[in-house]
Amino acid sequence: MERIKDLTKGEIILKIIPVIDNFERAMCVEMNDNNFESIKKGIEMIYKQFLNILEKEGVKQFSSIGEKFDPSKHEAIGIAYDDSKEEDTILDEVEKGYYYKDSLLRPAKVIVSKKMKKEGGDENG
Repeated sequence: MERIKDLTKGEIILKIIPVIDNFERAMCVEMNDNNFESIKKGIEMIYKQFLNILEKEGVKQFSSIGEKFDPSKHEAIGIAYDDSKEEDTILDEVEKGYYYKDSLLRPAKVIVSKKMKKEGGDENG
């Protein structure tokens, strides 16, 4: 059984190595004002290559901005006062969350909205 796990890990590692190769190539390019956009595009392509590998292995990231905070898949690491948003709305994502197949692999780390409390404790005006 351990041998099967090692073979499976080896297969995944072999899929990741080309991503490392692409990062190494990107790091060797001398950056200047003339090639900034092409370097940025190259990094985006490597990022997509990595996400593709993860998706094929059953890992999917999810975005939470604009959703209602859900402690079963979000970890609130901060709050921001915003009276224009419903309370407990996710305003920003510090780290995306990930699922592995149907199970939460890592919760999203998020900033959650709160309403400003009116002075005197009277929230009706």
